[in-house]
Amino acid sequence: MGESSNATGEKAKVYEVDELLKNLKLHGEELNEVILGQEEVRRWPAVKWLAAGKILTGKPYSMQPLKNTLMAAWSPAQDVTFHELGTNLFVLQAHYLGDWKRIMEDGPWLFRGCALMTEPFDGATIMPKIIPSGVEVWAQIHRIPPLFRKKEVIEQLAQRVGKFLAADGVAVQTRTGVFHRVRVKLDSSKPLTRFVPLTLEGSERMFLQVQYEKLPKYCEHCGLMGHTYLECGTGEHGEDERQFGPWMISEEMYWKPGTPGVRARFTTRDG
Repeated sequence: MGESSNATGEKAKVYEVDELLKNLKLHGEELNEVILGQEEVRRWPAVKWLAAGKILTGKPYSMQPLKNTLMAAWSPAQDVTFHELGTNLFVLQAHYLGDWKRIMEDGPWLFRGCALMTEPFDGATIMPKIIPSGVEVWAQIHRIPPLFRKKEVIEQLAQRVGKFLAADGVAVQTRTGVFHRVRVKLDSSKPLTRFVPLTLEGSERMFLQVQYEKLPKYCEHCGLMGHTYLECGTGEHGEDERQFGPWMISEEMYWKPGTPGVRARFTTRDG
């Protein structure tokens, strides 16, 4: 609920519709709905390049600084429009296919260290049916034994990290071995995955290290993205309770070419 000024200069309260409907009795014309046929709607042009967006943080942020930061990062060929729906929740629309693909495919995009999460939106409801809850990132699975460097095995390993989206076709050589790069959507409600286990039936289990390329802020205590360890519970955690850390982030020299910007300029010890 907020306030706005009417023609007389008085302050008028602005209520959420759901809040009003709880207490009001609607009369006849208010219940005489406009009904649109499915066939009629299917003949209309689809609303293009529309997405629900949400910033992964418990802190509320103003829309204008958020828009300014994202627009500077995207450098779009045409304007991108924003419509605020709630705290850190909004609808964005691109007006050019190249801008749309960059926004949706080239992230993760960060605002003050926090991830922008997106989901395509058909524009058929006031609020999106699917609220964004995942972060798309490039992850590296290290030291897969040569015998198991098969597409189907790599995809199964990636599914242990997040929802599998894509995989680079070749291994990348580093000073300490090789890794395979995968594109995954991380579930923001789950801790980050540090290792994936792999076992050949009848043999000893192997743990393969996972490293990430450009992560948003995350908690060294619980492993969730969106806050730091000082913001987790009371913030009073011993060193031995920090089960996650900078060692999970790959060296930038091994990031996928074209990754936007550089790693988030924050420390996990910031508040």
